[in-house]
Amino acid sequence: MKSLRWITAALAALAIGYYLFHGLTYVSPNAYEPAALGWVGWQMALPITAITLVPIVFAVTGEGIAAAFTGRNSAEFRNGLVGLGTIRSFAQTGLTVNDQPQVRVEFGVEGVDGKNFTATAKMIVPLTELALLQPGVVLPVRYLPDRTDKVEVDMSGDTSMAQRAMNESMIRKGITTRHKLDIAARGIATQAVVHTRSSAPLR
Repeated sequence: MKSLRWITAALAALAIGYYLFHGLTYVSPNAYEPAALGWVGWQMALPITAITLVPIVFAVTGEGIAAAFTGRNSAEFRNGLVGLGTIRSFAQTGLTVNDQPQVRVEFGVEGVDGKNFTATAKMIVPLTELALLQPGVVLPVRYLPDRTDKVEVDMSGDTSMAQRAMNESMIRKGITTRHKLDIAARGIATQAVVHTRSSAPLR
């Protein structure tokens, strides 16, 4: 996305530069043609196109917007690590795409190594799902180990990675054990008949 922005900005600068160069160096071929015509030829379309295209490209390639159009994480985060992000706060940025608001979300993230950090993410959220963003909601997020200030909500659809991150978190917190998770994953379903019951508390 950054490369696309740089290329667009460079092409826009070349287009505007050529227009100015042509207008300033234009020499009328005869006495009946005013020199001002050097500014109103076909080259006039170059700065108009540049001024129109640059904001569009910068807007479309903005944080969280490309993901809204493609349904995928950005190339930078696509192969990032998956952690658990707990929403702390969120606010609309004021930008909308097809009447859908862009939201800046602050997460408390637990990484795959158990380390906790604070990060933010920007994403386009449909109005029908905006009410689901509440403090305390946990979402799988993609992050980069060397840059933990920003994350992206995982859009890969790979629930196994999110479940793995959740399992590791529960093991670290002592809620379950790896052995119990292994039984749940590979155990054989069967039936049991209750012969007796006791009021003693379970341990």
